[in-house]
Formats: sequence, structure tokens, C-alpha cells
Amino acid sequence: MAGTIVSSEEKQGAMVLRIQGKLHLEELDPLRKRLQQVWRARPRRLVLEFSECPFVDSAGLAILVGAYKHACEANMGFFLVGVGEQFYNALQVTRLHEVFKIRDSVEAALAG
Repeated sequence: MAGTIVSSEEKQGAMVLRIQGKLHLEELDPLRKRLQQVWRARPRRLVLEFSECPFVDSAGLAILVGAYKHACEANMGFFLVGVGEQFYNALQVTRLHEVFKIRDSVEAALAG
């Protein structure tokens, strides 16, 4: 796959962003652009789906922290879904697994 692709879908009052490809320093613009659209739309929840994202580096984690802060300020639910082993390990090392709400499926995230 060439580059990172971020697609979006509105579902039950939530915005679901599906990240395909690696999320690293050189590939953050697609996610940044989609997040700007999310902030303007102001959904009740933001669900970031990572089942097709094999790698997230420190810059990717940083954009997620910023998105989490923005979502909290907007009183918007923030969920991660489809987190693979490598990504989860990075979340554990940084203790972000204690901050982010991680769910097994989009449906579980939509339920809260």
C-alpha cells in the first residue's frame, strides 16, 4: 500500500475513521485532515479503527494524544478499535492504554 489512507463513516452519531497503512511521521497528513473535518462536524464520539494499520510510531502516538485532548475538550467520546499487538505494546510502554478507551470492535465503541 502506498501511503496512509484514512476513510471516514458516520455511524450512530459517531465518526469512525479507518486508518489503513502505517501511521508515522511522514504519513500523518491524511489523519490530520480527517481530524479537522471531525472537529468541524462535532460528533458525539470519535472512533479510530486500526485493524489495517500495522505500525504506529511516536509521532503517530503524539497526534492521537492531541486528538484525545481535543475530543475531551469538546466533550466527545474517544475510542480506539482494532489495535494490534505492536501498537498495544507501544500504548503500554507509554501508559496510554490507561488513558485511551480501547474496544474490540466499532460496535463496542459505539455502545460506549
